[in-house]
Amino acid sequence: MQKSKAKYKKSPWLRLYAVRIASDLFVITGGAIKLTKLMEEREHTQQELCKLDLVKNYLFDQGLLDKDDFEYLKT
Repeated sequence: MQKSKAKYKKSPWLRLYAVRIASDLFVITGGAIKLTKLMEEREHTQQELCKLDLVKNYLFDQGLLDKDDFEYLKT
């Protein structure tokens, strides 16, 4: 499980934050408008960091560790 961020090339200010489960599977935890270089500099991006950790811990506790663990959720 890796914390990840994605950039939308047409809008460099917009960020989506997610936990990467596999190369093609992400659990999106939120988003923010990037106003500073480091996430720790603003309260709204600090909250996104906290959500990333909460979701990562929840997925781990629930045993959702790889792509196969998410197969039953498709139904």
